[in-house]
Amino acid sequence: MRISGMASGMDIDQMVKDLVRAERVPVDKMVQKRLTLEWQMEEYRSINRLFDEFRNNIFDTVMRRANMGARSASSTDESRITAETSSTAGNASCQI
Repeated sequence: MRISGMASGMDIDQMVKDLVRAERVPVDKMVQKRLTLEWQMEEYRSINRLFDEFRNNIFDTVMRRANMGARSASSTDESRITAETSSTAGNASCQI
């Protein structure tokens, strides 16, 4: 059993609680800031994952195409005429 502040008339328990609460304010602010930074880091990770996925999709669809820049030439009768092309050839259509 505790008799607080009887002799002095002061509420020692309340004073201690107030002092502890005042000392916890900076710690609480640091915990809140740490939590905010963790949320920001998770959002940055999410954005980086999206950019990585986007880059991989672009690379897969554009850069890995076997026919990127390739041209084709064909002949309806290869015994009479043949056709060849290169990647520097322009778009053209010819009939002989």
